[in-house]
Amino acid sequence: MSIQNDFDFEENKDEEAKAPSAAPSNREEALMFRPKGKPPLAATKPGGSTFYKDEQRSDARSTYSGKKDTVYSGKKEQPGFSPEAIHYNYFYVGVNGSIESGEFPYLDGLNCKYTLLCGKDWQLADGIDTGVSQFAYKASYGNSRRLVWNSPMEALFRSVNPYGWPQLVLTCSGIDYLGRENNYAYGCTYVPVTPGRHEKYVRMFGLLPNSWVKRFMAWITGNRGDYIDAPKTLAEAEGRGLTKVKAEGIIKVVFQVTLRNLDKYGYY
Repeated sequence: MSIQNDFDFEENKDEEAKAPSAAPSNREEALMFRPKGKPPLAATKPGGSTFYKDEQRSDARSTYSGKKDTVYSGKKEQPGFSPEAIHYNYFYVGVNGSIESGEFPYLDGLNCKYTLLCGKDWQLADGIDTGVSQFAYKASYGNSRRLVWNSPMEALFRSVNPYGWPQLVLTCSGIDYLGRENNYAYGCTYVPVTPGRHEKYVRMFGLLPNSWVKRFMAWITGNRGDYIDAPKTLAEAEGRGLTKVKAEGIIKVVFQVTLRNLDKYGYY
């Protein structure tokens, strides 16, 4: 029995020598006692994910730039117009409304083209400053002289100087017997300077030749006299005294005017 006990004691002693020591207490000891070729030590977070305690892993993470990949989901939507985002370095004049109708005793089958003109210090911030309506005809019954267009207009201007306040220039054109389009009537008016709804009646006039010979040739050839730059000439009124005109009719225009930041410049 003693010999057998001695043999068991020596065998247990050899197994204790082969067995590793107790678990390391810190990270350096864990790296020293880690066998070669084994994966780095790992631990588990409370959420279930695994993180590594290894210098090589930390070096690999340090080389990562940290930038996220950009994913394009399509065209970015542009923000809508917000009056609160308007810059205060300008004052703004909004012009909305419509060219409703016109009355012409001797003209029929006309369309109406409008142009909003302003001074050099003004800029078009939003909308369209020019447009053209459809051709309108008088009613086939009764004695009505009215041509109905109901052509809308909408524009937003900005400036730092009220000089050159916007003007509305109207031009009525029609088709002659040769199938050519000619301008028959012109008119202009200022945009109202007060906010709110306004109704204006614009007097329309047409060019008249200086002599009866030119008038007869214009009727034969269908080549009526016209301004070179009609909107600019009518708005600036330069050289208007050299032309001879006649009354053609009247057009009703409805304005809806909005103003902003004029009080900051001391005008209201």
